[in-house]
Amino acid sequence: MFFLGLFVMISAFASVTSTPQNIQEHYAYLLDIFYPIVLCSTSALMSYPLWLASWRKTKALGIIWNCIMFFALICFSFLMVLISEFSEIQLMVFMINIMLISSLVSWRWALFLLGTGVPITLIFYENYTVPYILASTDSQSLEFKIVYLQSKTFSFRV
Repeated sequence: MFFLGLFVMISAFASVTSTPQNIQEHYAYLLDIFYPIVLCSTSALMSYPLWLASWRKTKALGIIWNCIMFFALICFSFLMVLISEFSEIQLMVFMINIMLISSLVSWRWALFLLGTGVPITLIFYENYTVPYILASTDSQSLEFKIVYLQSKTFSFRV
């Protein structure tokens, strides 16, 4: 738990700090919401050794762990990829996150998390960001990049 929290925190820091300042300012309304959520959830994971013994033994811990992995490692990381317009650094962070998830959980569960997280994040991005950003980007190219990214990641795993 501690090491997952540490990795997620490093991943979130790497994603945000490698994003150019003008993009951070343009998407400040999104980053001001999601970045603190990711940091709070990672600090909760990192403080796992300090939790009460009764908290550690609950079955809800597995659900919380999977939710944090889903939100922080897939949704937030893919949102950063979309915000940065598929920057190479963001893609690398996202692919490392996917490889971590696929090594921590079964490949079926990883495929389910990725298959639901990417479309949910993409729908959120298309509906709640500035519409002219997607109009200026070729949407077929965007869909191709997403499918190509998923196929490369899971072909690496097999």
